[in-house]
Amino acid sequence: MKKKMFKSSVSLCLVVVFLMSLAVSPVAAGPPEHAGPPEDAGPPDHSNAPEHAGPHNNIDKINLSEDAIDEAKLGVELSQYVNYTEDTLVFDYESALDDGYDKDNVLVLKEDIDKINKSNIDIDKIKNSFRTFSSQPSILSNSLTECSTCGTLEGQTMDFNDLGWFEYTYLYICSCTTEEIIALLKGGAGVLTIATFIPDASSIPTGVAAAIAGIGTAALEYHNAGSTGIKVNIMGPPINGPYYFSSQ
Repeated sequence: MKKKMFKSSVSLCLVVVFLMSLAVSPVAAGPPEHAGPPEDAGPPDHSNAPEHAGPHNNIDKINLSEDAIDEAKLGVELSQYVNYTEDTLVFDYESALDDGYDKDNVLVLKEDIDKINKSNIDIDKIKNSFRTFSSQPSILSNSLTECSTCGTLEGQTMDFNDLGWFEYTYLYICSCTTEEIIALLKGGAGVLTIATFIPDASSIPTGVAAAIAGIGTAALEYHNAGSTGIKVNIMGPPINGPYYFSSQ
């Protein structure tokens, strides 16, 4: 009888040990099933996104690299070889090459100007708008006017602190000029080409050309939505900015 009870106890212990081992040791489930690549859902749907239609408080900021500033300065220098005659830009690239300017840069500008001449971009409007700016606080420090074409503001204002020191410049580019600049950028023009439309080095902070090209068409279109025109705030005298873009 004792033998039988002993055997039963042993059997029971073995069963308990077996069950405990199952609880402690997880059963291998095999490799996870691969569901395959996700289906292509196509481009995101922005049809329900709110439409921007007027001034807003959003601001885009850009700081300029030394390379961008150098390219803008070169564009201003090359502007002496570019003339505007009967709705056509004439670039005397041979003289620029003879005077020692880098061939690659000269050819880039020549290619851009050839494209512009085949487009409907109003270059004279851009040049006239840039003429209302000044890099000298004492010159045209408050030249804001209303654009006769689109009614938005163009020109500049400057702020001075209590000691009379120049602190901020606000450049206003009217909506129709902004549209021409956007068309220029979409046509492939970069810093070098935009800077050639600056009448002279003292007429506008040279970095503005680099800032306009650097901020890009998407930001310019956003801030000009609703034909508001854009405003560029230059924080202090340094040419590398920062530059803040917003709608008027």
